[in-house]
Amino acid sequence: MSTTKAAATPAAVGARIRKIRGGRTLMEFARLIGVSHTSVARYERGVTPDIRALLRIAEAGKVDLGWLLLGEPLPEDVRERRPMRFVVGQKGAKLPDGADFVMAPLVSGAIAAGSPRVIEEDVEDYVLVNARLARRARGAADLVACRVEGDSMEPLLRSGDIVVINRGFEPWAFDERLIYAVRVGEGVTAKLIQRDGPLLLLIPYNRRERTQSVDLRVADNPVIGPVIASWRDLSRGVW
Repeated sequence: MSTTKAAATPAAVGARIRKIRGGRTLMEFARLIGVSHTSVARYERGVTPDIRALLRIAEAGKVDLGWLLLGEPLPEDVRERRPMRFVVGQKGAKLPDGADFVMAPLVSGAIAAGSPRVIEEDVEDYVLVNARLARRARGAADLVACRVEGDSMEPLLRSGDIVVINRGFEPWAFDERLIYAVRVGEGVTAKLIQRDGPLLLLIPYNRRERTQSVDLRVADNPVIGPVIASWRDLSRGVW
């Protein structure tokens, strides 16, 4: 293994994070970079932080991000260019004019449906959404991503696809051309929707599936928000 590859391993990154923390306690360093102390402990054991935490750790240590990840500074021709700007699409957050991408936390369907606040322990990963798309959808205020289950929206969406939901949409401002994530029981379903008196019709794109309905007199605002983007993993083939 080359020196560069060895310096880029998760264990090596964890060792550099430990060096940056220095004599500060886990709690002190966690408050500084905005995560939990258990997350700092995981980072130092070799769990790679997400990009937001990496940037804060580099800033706290006053080090180059290349050194933190690779053990050596980024090349001059890279560092002289404007770095990409990432923001996390969470409730109350505003999208800066210079942002390039919005990071939507990827969580379970139940959390996407039921929790008004996504905490770090709920997050499996982050999905990058182009900032122009987020602005067009007015979706930067409260983005969350989850996996689709079932085949009711095939071929538009397949089971296992990741969808990005704008939970900051205007309540009941429905657009029948859009797909919406709707809370049903303990999970989330993605459907086209229509209002029919006291009923909310959940319409599948797959015509072999039946239309469902939710009684709005019983369910308290089951619509989580419109789906503004989707992502499909094709690395294992199409079958």
